[in-house]
Amino acid sequence: MRAAILATLLALATFGPGVAKPVPNVFDHKDWIGVCDNVLRCTAMGLAPDGQDRAYIAVVREGGGAAAATLSVVIYSDDALPGGPVKLRAPGFDLTLQGRWNDDQITAETKDPAAVAAFARLAASDAKAVQVSTGKISVPLSLEGAAATLAWADDRQGRVGGVTALLKKGTKPAAAVPAPPPIPVYSPAPAGSAAEVKPVVFPKGLTARPDLKDCDHEQMDQADERGAWRLGPNVMLWSVPCRLGAYNLNSYFFISDAKGGGVRPAPIPLIPSPDSADPEADPPYSMINADFDPKTMTLSAFEKGRGLGDCGMLRNFVWDGKAFQPTEIDYMPECRGVTPEAWPALYRARTK
Repeated sequence: MRAAILATLLALATFGPGVAKPVPNVFDHKDWIGVCDNVLRCTAMGLAPDGQDRAYIAVVREGGGAAAATLSVVIYSDDALPGGPVKLRAPGFDLTLQGRWNDDQITAETKDPAAVAAFARLAASDAKAVQVSTGKISVPLSLEGAAATLAWADDRQGRVGGVTALLKKGTKPAAAVPAPPPIPVYSPAPAGSAAEVKPVVFPKGLTARPDLKDCDHEQMDQADERGAWRLGPNVMLWSVPCRLGAYNLNSYFFISDAKGGGVRPAPIPLIPSPDSADPEADPPYSMINADFDPKTMTLSAFEKGRGLGDCGMLRNFVWDGKAFQPTEIDYMPECRGVTPEAWPALYRARTK
């Protein structure tokens, strides 16, 4: 999942008139990744070396001249650890943050401009790594690629040459930084208007569709992997299991009327994957490890890059009564132990 592959960027222009530019983007350089979403929140993340994937460091910043950057460090542990000091050490750099334990990780963060600026200077230095430690745990986090990624995020947000830039500072005032685009807002269909249907009996017009001819028909017959939901008085949603890989189940989603007539692809926007050399290889209604929650009207998919589930893409769509609208897309191009809740956002929207 390197830079050459990431040249195929996420194109969200097909989401309709409510989605503002610039389009989201991904940057991948050495041991750092950068991700900016559709409202210009940018994340620069440094990863541990392969085989030592127990921690990461991130600099996250919203768009706009008034936004402050947050420097955070996460250390994973199988054993519960007391909250306490988390130390970051490198030549000429010494920073101690207060960590808090939650579930399987210690998180420490700061918005102190002096601390963030000191880290940016470290990133631009010749240092190769920063040692992160708490208690008996000590993990080296690479700085190779940090300067390029921070500079890329500054550029995406229009900070280069200004006082708010982390690198390549200048005299332009904070007011010169462009305001971020407004976040899209969608209205879900009314609560209680959807329900799961059991048992799942596919209508004939569904199983006969030509876009299912290359599916594994034994997989299609797996009753526990089929899905059916009533989305409204005369709308059904169907999930057809197509093929099963080592850790990914590919399913096709269709809608029909209440009696199974008028079967057609579920109205899901096209989202080319940043990993894909051919973004149109699979239609948008083909989804990986996907399920529908009738309580929240949300269709979710979790495309794993490997079985551990520490890389890939998460996608959420809300049913608005006519189509599925994207509300969240998170992406992690590197398999380095980062758990899904920490993956940077490629796209965000609000529901009301």
